[in-house]
Amino acid sequence: YYVLFQCPVDIDMAPFIAGTKCPGECLRFEWGRPTKVHLVPRPGAPSGLQAKTVDMEPCFVFHHANAYDDGEDIVADSIRLPYLPDFRTQAGPDGDFLSVDFAQQPHNSLYRTRVSTGGAGRVESAKVVEKISEFPAVNPQVFGQEHRFVYQAVVPQNERNAPLQGLQKVDVRRPSLSQEWFPGARCFCGEPEVVPKRSGEAEDDVWVLCFFYNAEAGTAQLAILDGADFAKGPVAVLQCPANCNQHTPYGLHGNFYAKYFGPDEPTDA
Repeated sequence: YYVLFQCPVDIDMAPFIAGTKCPGECLRFEWGRPTKVHLVPRPGAPSGLQAKTVDMEPCFVFHHANAYDDGEDIVADSIRLPYLPDFRTQAGPDGDFLSVDFAQQPHNSLYRTRVSTGGAGRVESAKVVEKISEFPAVNPQVFGQEHRFVYQAVVPQNERNAPLQGLQKVDVRRPSLSQEWFPGARCFCGEPEVVPKRSGEAEDDVWVLCFFYNAEAGTAQLAILDGADFAKGPVAVLQCPANCNQHTPYGLHGNFYAKYFGPDEPTDA
């Protein structure tokens, strides 16, 4: 199946078209409506497989780590919120995101959702780890297959929202064995990217790459961690030369490809 989570969210585009709000400020959570999981047969699916929609508890799903078949069930690991906050109301008519106290907002966390495809269908879900997190990723070689490890960016504490300042390797089979790494009190992480090792055999035979901004040094740095020895910390940290006056800006989302698709290498000409 293609698995689609339709969260109970509406959008009022008028302020965006008028140039007074960004798209994120135009979203509104629809209380009282369920989140719907749409299952759409993919090309090549068994004959007679029908599309199905199953209701689950209201929530807001941000990013998915991976999903796979488990018998007649579908298992999906995703970052979830219990609801999407209404930032427009909190900021007031003349406010903006700077007016919002994000420490008081609901937490993003990694959840496992199990969708039963038999009969009318049903959904069971539970939090995998308590850590407040975002940007989950798995070894791309297990996309669509059962996985054991999820790599994600996390905040230092579990009590309130804060900037992402570290990385976590989550063992979804034994969450108590999950490992963390934090680069420093004034370092702020982006999304981890997972790169399979050339000779890797195990699922965690990967390199985990993550850009983070080091406020002490005033520069962006790239940390490279060994997925099989995650708690040890980076095997290397790359940074701009000392004479570089520009850091790598924050971005959202990326992918690893074994093939290079860019322009040819420059020549002396």
